[in-house]
Amino acid sequence: MKTIELPGDLIRFQFAAPFAFEMPKLDPVVSAGHGEVFARAINTGQAMDEHLTDLLIVKADRDLSATGREKKLDPIRARLVIAPAAGFANVAEYVAGLDEREAKLLAVPQLAATNAVGIAEDSELRAWWRAMDLKARGLVIGRMEQGAALDRLQLALLRGPASIVVADRDVAVTRDLWERSKRLDDPAEASHLATGRLSVDWAERFIAHAASMAARVVEWRPERILRALLKNPQATKGIAAFGFKPQEAADVKRQIDAGMFADAI
Repeated sequence: MKTIELPGDLIRFQFAAPFAFEMPKLDPVVSAGHGEVFARAINTGQAMDEHLTDLLIVKADRDLSATGREKKLDPIRARLVIAPAAGFANVAEYVAGLDEREAKLLAVPQLAATNAVGIAEDSELRAWWRAMDLKARGLVIGRMEQGAALDRLQLALLRGPASIVVADRDVAVTRDLWERSKRLDDPAEASHLATGRLSVDWAERFIAHAASMAARVVEWRPERILRALLKNPQATKGIAAFGFKPQEAADVKRQIDAGMFADAI
């Protein structure tokens, strides 16, 4: 796979001719510190380039009969669709790491079950909040937005029952303010997470292009592509690269287990 810089901040990824697609160039500020996720995408492209080369060689072999050619092509087609699905799963593992770091950054401190005083204070503050009219709540929210030291109230609201935290619009605003303050407390980590999300977006777009190209090249029905993916553990985790839903995968997996398909792929 070759890369060719184009005008307008674009880059072309040239695979075995004539296969190619274009992407925005990497922003060095965004990509700094996230080389691993870009490597996972590029490794997917390099694997696909090898499979495309193999496919073209077999197609050009005039010594093969039509049946013999198809017999050699099907395993290559399977590898071609597996590559982007496995790559998508690899990127998803990187996303899981970002999610874990973000959850740690934005975590709301919880009270120990033995902290009866703290639990009682939380309950009293939430009861006081619920008793306030909308105007009074708005004034308190306004003070929070202006940076008033109301952490104790914020914590009580955010430690409330999940149904209240989700349903109460003002509590949702409180959570937003809390998360904003945590990001400001650790700007380096917040920046790493933000650029990480942008890097993941680029990698996922690259793999989406690769999956689309693979689907066009193999000329298989979607169901057959899905069958090939389900025979590879890592690709099974990345079926979303081709737009497949878990229920579709479960249905086809049952059919595979029941021996409903005669072909090997």
